[in-house]
Amino acid sequence: MKVGQSGGTNVVDLYGGQTAGRAAGAKRSANAADQADISQKGKDLQAIMNHLKSLPDVRVDLVSALKQQVSAGTYRVDSSRVVDGMLQERKIFQEAAKGR
Repeated sequence: MKVGQSGGTNVVDLYGGQTAGRAAGAKRSANAADQADISQKGKDLQAIMNHLKSLPDVRVDLVSALKQQVSAGTYRVDSSRVVDGMLQERKIFQEAAKGR
């Protein structure tokens, strides 16, 4: 089969309509604004993260009070609070493992 100007099929004519359509689509997408919809859960998470960012990294008042107690020898460990914290942490890890 001979393709060319003398009697064959002109390939450019076959695909010319497709390239024109692509160019029009590109113009439409260039003019269209990007848009994203954030779910309510995402908005709630963002609000929580913003609140956490506003909190100080260290509770200076608590650290200062504990340092004074340790220096004075009056700091006492509350073993029941330690155990409660350990059990609560274990519960959190177990629940997280169930969700996997």
